[in-house]
Amino acid sequence: MTQFRHVGIVLNNINATLRIWTEVLDFVVISRRIENGSPVEKLIGIEGVSLESVKIASRTDNRICVEFLSFINPTSVYRKPKTVPNSYGITHLALTVDNLPNVVKKLYEYGVVLIGEISVSDDGKSQGVYTEFPENILIELVEEIVE
Repeated sequence: MTQFRHVGIVLNNINATLRIWTEVLDFVVISRRIENGSPVEKLIGIEGVSLESVKIASRTDNRICVEFLSFINPTSVYRKPKTVPNSYGITHLALTVDNLPNVVKKLYEYGVVLIGEISVSDDGKSQGVYTEFPENILIELVEEIVE
């Protein structure tokens, strides 16, 4: 049996990103630790690696989580060119939110920017928007429209 476990995102400022995800998006921290030594070196293939790992999850379902990584040694590098919605590979995460316009307004206060604009789906069952979080993380926010 195969199932999702987590998605990993490398960050420059782990504390600032955690504030966005916990204060605005209402996720909770389920683990936080420093990792180094042979097991993590073997896992990711970087000798002498040291990193901080923080896992967050939804308050209602912690079976799938997001893992934030902040590399202490070696330091992280920015992806060039930046990720855009039509890039090859993993481009974005999608989150379901309540009250999309309010969430977008709060995220703007944390430096998150809109890539597009809020759009209602063809079937009228949802509205969504792409956003760019710090470190060029693209997040699609979707609100299901209940009639």
